[in-house]
Amino acid sequence: MVRSRPPDCFRPSRRAMLRWGAVLGLSALAGCTEEIGQEFPPNEKVPLSEMIPNLPVEEQTEVLEAGITALANTDIASEDEFVTELEAADIAVESLDTAHDVLTLEYTIQRSRNEGVLHELGPIAGAYAALVAAGHGATALDVTIADERSSTYGVAEITAEDAERYNAGGYSATEYGELVASSIRSKRDPPEVETVSST
Repeated sequence: MVRSRPPDCFRPSRRAMLRWGAVLGLSALAGCTEEIGQEFPPNEKVPLSEMIPNLPVEEQTEVLEAGITALANTDIASEDEFVTELEAADIAVESLDTAHDVLTLEYTIQRSRNEGVLHELGPIAGAYAALVAAGHGATALDVTIADERSSTYGVAEITAEDAERYNAGGYSATEYGELVASSIRSKRDPPEVETVSST
């Protein structure tokens, strides 16, 4: 008995078989990628829930804008005056240093984590704009935020270019504040391991 061959239109071509194999392979890899991503979370995140207060966008903008405008027009001609004005604004400055043309500020957050850090970063950005307007040569201000245990809680950066543009009217206080807020990053400290003596 002779079996008839199916018409060519019902026979899958080699190219079609390879295409389906690739699709199935990619589907399998997609699952693996998802599992790996869940196993190894990134070390750095944008802490929207921790660092920025749980307020409507309009209120976040107002918090930053109020802080910026409060100090941006102040006469701040030196780093000492910068620190003095921040402390007068109830910001607990721990240190202020300069390294490689970058001004580095560390302060301890005074508010609860639920309130975020915008209440303090606004005045810091305003004071830095005043310092830049006075001719300070730092290209940026790196801010380190510490918690009550003096461990690093987060970091932010304000560039002299942004501050200059704000001073020149190229940015509004709202736009300048948004740039500051977008630079906020949390920083995870390595876990402390206690050693137990065998003796």
